[in-house]
Amino acid sequence: RLGPQLSAFFMAHEYGHITLRHTRSHALAGTRKSFNARLQEQELAADCYAAGKLAGDNPSAVGAAIR
Repeated sequence: RLGPQLSAFFMAHEYGHITLRHTRSHALAGTRKSFNARLQEQELAADCYAAGKLAGDNPSAVGAAIR
């Protein structure tokens, strides 16, 4: 349903979480506000990872994620 380009970005994003060793336990330490901030930081980092990995070989996947 996402289409091949957005699917490629999504998979690279999730792989980014694994590579960057993002866990919910890291985000859970601290207050509710800091939890949300850490989750947002992890999502942005995974997006950046995916964009960096796909930019050279599949820039249209990055464009699909931006749209």
